[in-house]
Amino acid sequence: MTMGGISNVAIIVYGLIMVLIILFEPLGIFGLWIRTKKYWKTYPF
Repeated sequence: MTMGGISNVAIIVYGLIMVLIILFEPLGIFGLWIRTKKYWKTYPF
């Protein structure tokens, strides 16, 4: 496999991750940030 092939795989993986975030996270990366912040504010319950 050449270096060009490896970089193409990296771009494809990055694209798939972005598509999965768009499909499964209603607010995208911002929604993940809000959920993480809310979790840590209420951490000890």
